[in-house]
Amino acid sequence: MLTKSFGMTSTGKWTPRGAFYEVVLPALTAVGMLPRGSIVDAEGTSQDMRAGIDYIISSADGTQTTIASRVQWMTDYGTFTLRYRTEKGMMSELTKRTRSVLAGGSYPTLTLQAYVEQPGGPLINAYVVRTEDLYRHIIRVADDNPEHFTTCGCVGKTKWAPGGAEFMAVAITEEGKTREHTSSTLAACGVPVRSFRPINEGRGLWS
Repeated sequence: MLTKSFGMTSTGKWTPRGAFYEVVLPALTAVGMLPRGSIVDAEGTSQDMRAGIDYIISSADGTQTTIASRVQWMTDYGTFTLRYRTEKGMMSELTKRTRSVLAGGSYPTLTLQAYVEQPGGPLINAYVVRTEDLYRHIIRVADDNPEHFTTCGCVGKTKWAPGGAEFMAVAITEEGKTREHTSSTLAACGVPVRSFRPINEGRGLWS
């Protein structure tokens, strides 16, 4: 178990790392969305800063699964949230991972988006996708310039976070499509996203 200072703030709310370890990881491991094994926290390492890897799970068979994790609170928005620019206007995970995927570089095996209740509450929902599947679907690189790209119809307009970073949301579900005013969803396009909670296929979603 995590200590209170590590897993929660002084007001009893989860920190993103605390929520991952105490809520998200056990739940997703139990249903097979994440592999079992010993976990290494990569925060602050070169793998984090250069490749966007937050956690590394080493399984008994020797397989290493790397994870990019983002935790949001209170509401299942039905989206993956990707940072487009940092607070200083520098390239962020979107550009770095696109380059790595296209060039065969290092990037997280899985991209995880989780939604957790506050303060200190349970998991609302979580989505997991193979990073390569996600980025190869949403990014369209220009034929004449690999530095230029457009995004698919699952991607909404970029938004500014309070800290100054710029984010873009990728609609997974019909709820995400409605919120972000996109023309499509990952589920409708057949991108294999796994969802923690069963969802009505009539809405174009799957679990």
